[in-house]
Amino acid sequence: MNPTTRTWLKRRISAWLDRAAHDGPFTAIRAFLDAPAPARADTAPVPDDGPLAHVGRCFDLGPDERGLLVLAAAPALSVQIHDVYTALRTGDAITLGFLCDLAGDGPGQGDRCLRLARRPGGLIESGLLALRGSGPIGGRRAEVPPEIAAALAGEAVLPSPGLAAALRAPVEPCPWDDAAQVALTPPGGQMVAVTGDPGAGRLAALAAAHGGLMVIDAALLGARDDATALLDEAERIVRLNGAHLVLDLDGLEAPDATPLRWLARTRAVTLLVSTAEQLPPWLRRRVRTVQAPRTTIGEAVGGWRAALSRWRDVADVGPLSESLGQRFPLGRAAIVETVAQTPPGDIPALHAALRRYVPHNLSTLADRYETALGWDDVVLDDAARAGLREIELHARRRRQVLEGWGLQRLLPYGRGLACLFSGPPGTGKTMVAGVLANSLERELYRVDISRVVSKWLGETEKGLARLFDEAERAGAMLFFDEADSLFARRTEVRGSNDRHANMAVNFLLQRMEAFDGISILATNIESGIDEAFRRRLRFTVRFDEPGATQRAALWGKMLRGGLPVAEVDTAKLGRKFRFTGALIKNAVVRAAFRAADRGCEIDTKLLLEAGQAELHAQGRL
Repeated sequence: MNPTTRTWLKRRISAWLDRAAHDGPFTAIRAFLDAPAPARADTAPVPDDGPLAHVGRCFDLGPDERGLLVLAAAPALSVQIHDVYTALRTGDAITLGFLCDLAGDGPGQGDRCLRLARRPGGLIESGLLALRGSGPIGGRRAEVPPEIAAALAGEAVLPSPGLAAALRAPVEPCPWDDAAQVALTPPGGQMVAVTGDPGAGRLAALAAAHGGLMVIDAALLGARDDATALLDEAERIVRLNGAHLVLDLDGLEAPDATPLRWLARTRAVTLLVSTAEQLPPWLRRRVRTVQAPRTTIGEAVGGWRAALSRWRDVADVGPLSESLGQRFPLGRAAIVETVAQTPPGDIPALHAALRRYVPHNLSTLADRYETALGWDDVVLDDAARAGLREIELHARRRRQVLEGWGLQRLLPYGRGLACLFSGPPGTGKTMVAGVLANSLERELYRVDISRVVSKWLGETEKGLARLFDEAERAGAMLFFDEADSLFARRTEVRGSNDRHANMAVNFLLQRMEAFDGISILATNIESGIDEAFRRRLRFTVRFDEPGATQRAALWGKMLRGGLPVAEVDTAKLGRKFRFTGALIKNAVVRAAFRAADRGCEIDTKLLLEAGQAELHAQGRL
């Protein structure tokens, strides 16, 4: 190809691309094909306001790089131009070497264009030219990604179906307070990682600080083979659209997942959303971390009240707002979004939306405990009942007293509510914890010590940290059964085992102080609890073995419901068997099965037989 033809072809294609943005591609193609070849290469320069100029500015391309990009994109935009290339080249593919030879204006210029395409941050590294195949770089097939071709043609730049499936829906801007909002826009384009729990309004605050966001759910890309290619595509799209790429790391657990590896080389990602523990050490050194401000219970209650006020069919949203604010202290943006997804007045749907919006993995560390019993089913002495009433009162009114009246300044160990239930086995500690959770409209999770404690150094602390973090996220109560095994007294260090055990207790002490929720410790041996923990327990309720009167009441409550019961002398049963509530329950179950087998009602005689059988089973005869 002679230099005059080469220059004419290159500039005609460039002019065609700019005209295609204004007149439409078919008009531009016809003008290109009908134009005669000029004798000299003195055509007008490409305008600075066309699509090619825009792409060049977005990727910092020089004039020669823009020309090479035009030549690479042209056959993808027009079959006719592709046919022109076919007539000029040799071989089966449009290679990078062919394009560089076409772009060069004289001897040796092709090699210079090849070096220009390979420069750091240039056409190849930024993904504007994708090379396919193997062998020498000049002999590889050169392609322009679809989004770049669309931009050069002046069309809307849209994500591919694979990338669109991983995008999060846009969020309404909702700024934090001034100090926190300023931290989201550091000078110099430094990468920012916004950490905090889901529901803290991190994306809404970023939208208020930066405008247009393209948010990728990294967890949806983590297992895909084409994750790197999709992330590269997203990088090009945000640069073309002048947007900000946000990588949402929530739910991404693997420390070596593809999105995290990709972050090591990208230049476009400036914003991350994650929890603090998801950032690997090398990434923490590169980013500026901004912690989402914690929403106080008072702010959450106000946010719920304002959002629920749109429910015109609900006369008084005050009690519901108070309950939701105590359990789910979400940011304002999360509250508004949750209520918007719920039909007005549909409380079950609201709770379902909250469970979707505030996901947690607490079930991997603890077991959900549910009971249908209420306070009317509980038989306790006056001291224990008064203690439980005070716990419930503290849980319901802590916002008013601690935040509204400023009493939190007198509580050095945080605003969480830690309680100790002590007493012999079978006296109802677990059941009462469930009843208390029902009364406060919270879920109760019984901690499985075997899933938290590990023999490996440091793993117990990690398990405990996850446990409390997930409980805060779920707004759940924690119940530590046999707490003396986990909250045991620290001992004199005589070896590595003692040192590691004490370290775990120290960490548990610190984390329980920071826990902004309700935790209940149950033990049969109160003296085994470390003294430092005892000082941080707001309430201690002792469950003594029931006396004869209480035992008679327990027999009567156990026999309620749909059981076929005849006349029963509960006072006699209470005097004869010195049972705890758990043993009385076992005896009633035994009697029920015997009555079903005999086809009779449950009476005093049958219960006496069942009580004797329970004594025998306990080895107390």
